[in-house]
Amino acid sequence: MNFSLSQMPDRFVKPRKEGITMVMDKGLTLDQAKQFIENAVPHVDLVKLGFGTAYVTPKLREKIELYQAAGIPVYFGGTLMEESITSAAGALGGTAQSAAALEAAARSLRRPVRQRSTLYSAVPACA
Repeated sequence: MNFSLSQMPDRFVKPRKEGITMVMDKGLTLDQAKQFIENAVPHVDLVKLGFGTAYVTPKLREKIELYQAAGIPVYFGGTLMEESITSAAGALGGTAQSAAALEAAARSLRRPVRQRSTLYSAVPACA
């Protein structure tokens, strides 16, 4: 930090369990993402690709690899994720994908596959 703000609590260092900061990438170009990382990497814990930008972003794989190389996990969220979840839950008008298809997509991006609750905590294995 460039100066101290006495009213601000101390920031935990990475990897943080509290005070996690998520930033939404709303369609940054690869160069803009590089500039963002240069300035923000110590302060950012997660990047969400929102508003369906993952569907239309050129060089998506390179962008994800850029964030990963900086130690920032990337996840898909927002409009497309919500549509997928609501469709899988039976809503009309969306496109549902099987668990196998979602796993294959995650693995193709070299992302770990984990089942999570709506609160993003791990789901215990079924007996």
